[in-house]
Amino acid sequence: MIDAALIAGVDVVYVMASNHLEALRYEFPSQAEKIHLISSLNNRAYDIPDPAGDLEACLVLARGFVKIFDDALPVLTKYLETIIPSIRDEFS
Repeated sequence: MIDAALIAGVDVVYVMASNHLEALRYEFPSQAEKIHLISSLNNRAYDIPDPAGDLEACLVLARGFVKIFDDALPVLTKYLETIIPSIRDEFS
């Protein structure tokens, strides 16, 4: 279950569908800038349907996630490079 403490404790939240995005941004307006569609990682915002137990659909979904993360790797790497100094300072 997602609550205010969970969202406040993370840097970013990714969701699969725009209705999830809208619901979380509505429920946690002060954290709205952290909440994004996972598909936006590759600069294309679209809903990703939940396969709900269908094994073949789960495999298709997994391949889609691999593609999203593969395309987004340069962006994610750049983001991590910006936050790693602050993480090191936090644990030093």
